[in-house]
Amino acid sequence: MAAISSPTYDPKTTAENLANAYVAPSKAILDRQTADATAKAAALTKLGSALSAFQSTLTSLASSTGSVTSTKASFSNPAVGTGTASATAQAGNYAFFVKQLATAGQYGYAIPDNITGAAGTMRIALGSVSTGGPNYIDVDLSAANTDGVAALSAKELAAAINAAPGNQSRVTASVMTINQETRLVLTSTATGEANEVTGIDTSSLGNPDLAAALDDSNKTLMTKAKDAIVVAGGKAGTEIQQASNTFSVVDGVKFTITQAQGAGDADVTLTVGPDNNGTAANVQKFVDAYNTLQGVIKTLTAAGDHSLTSSTGTSITADDAAFYNDSGLLNLRDRLNGLLRDASS
Repeated sequence: MAAISSPTYDPKTTAENLANAYVAPSKAILDRQTADATAKAAALTKLGSALSAFQSTLTSLASSTGSVTSTKASFSNPAVGTGTASATAQAGNYAFFVKQLATAGQYGYAIPDNITGAAGTMRIALGSVSTGGPNYIDVDLSAANTDGVAALSAKELAAAINAAPGNQSRVTASVMTINQETRLVLTSTATGEANEVTGIDTSSLGNPDLAAALDDSNKTLMTKAKDAIVVAGGKAGTEIQQASNTFSVVDGVKFTITQAQGAGDADVTLTVGPDNNGTAANVQKFVDAYNTLQGVIKTLTAAGDHSLTSSTGTSITADDAAFYNDSGLLNLRDRLNGLLRDASS
């Protein structure tokens, strides 16, 4: 007679199965809530980015220099200069004659290769302000010698000048070799006579050889600093002289001159008027930003498959968007549409 066997009873497995069955409904709810919270957080981030981009576009169009309606400024001879105009600039024609461009000054100093000994401090004067005035650069040379060689080189001098705390990029020092002569070259960053290097005070230098090399008698003019000069009203008009090549003499308009005119050249006309292409681009910029925002709202409130539910029901299905049927987002969508209709009516 065959033996009859019965399955082995495992109390541990049975307990685990019973526990899992007991917590399964609660776990399913928590899983759904976690997934929903994660989806809503991602959706809020996406909505925030879209709103920020839309706001940036509106801010740009509503700024003092921007508007949906664009205005442009241009010269009759584009080689003479370029212009920009704000939305508040008044249309008109203005005659100018470009007499002189502003240039940055540049000087060179012949530096011997065998300057040794204590260096001290030197002061570079800028513009017409005398040494000791506010427009200067103090350069401490006590730590300028960095290559371990006893002699202080022109390259080390240039590095010390460029790194001087008071320089703030007002003067650029470089090194050139011309006819086998090493030169320390000082170039003003800004154009105009008021910004050129007018001299170097060497009275605090501890090295007479270096002081002699940086004396005015050893200075070579490489590029003369000049102010820009334009004549408003044409050749017979009023001269306007300044350090920069960019002028703001017409309200709401800036223009930058790029080429001086010859004595026999005709006046140039600066025309300020509507910029149809710019206006069209601004309108398109707004339309794109608006449509992008509305597209994001549509995506975040999209309904899933409700074919098995009431057509008028509001119950959420698994494939509904994170903010399906959300009254706040739907009100934002409707408000944006209303504002656009009001603005166009």
